[in-house]
Amino acid sequence: MKRLTENAYGKMRTPPPSRNKSENPSYESLYKRLAAIEDILGDEYDLDELREMAQAKREGRCVVQKFAPGSEVWIVERDEDGEATEVSGFVFVVSVSGVAIVSPTINDCSDLDFILSDFVEETASSFSGDFSGYPISDCYKSHEEAEAALRREQE
Repeated sequence: MKRLTENAYGKMRTPPPSRNKSENPSYESLYKRLAAIEDILGDEYDLDELREMAQAKREGRCVVQKFAPGSEVWIVERDEDGEATEVSGFVFVVSVSGVAIVSPTINDCSDLDFILSDFVEETASSFSGDFSGYPISDCYKSHEEAEAALRREQE
């Protein structure tokens, strides 16, 4: 859908003045709000898709992940008493209800498609798999961040 808050030259235009002064604030406020939304969405967007995403969010089907699936994630591991013990690297799969589902690399391969196909194969042949779950609060984007968190807890 084309932006509603642009003129023919693609420049932001200000709302036309209202003849009735009492209408100005609400009209201007509405216009600025629409412009801010369009700034976030970009030049082209699909209103039906936005409605579908809003509905999915209301139903709990739409969640913003802290990490991209397939990305490297570093985890502060804990012992049975909940004490931070070490940092380990995994491949992020998904998070659900505050839990990060991760996988170790397979033969030093961190390709998520390969890991998932191997998981499906293993599940079909032996009814087992190799995913682990950790609190998302113990997961970090870099080894350095995870090491710093581990040191803070151990001090």
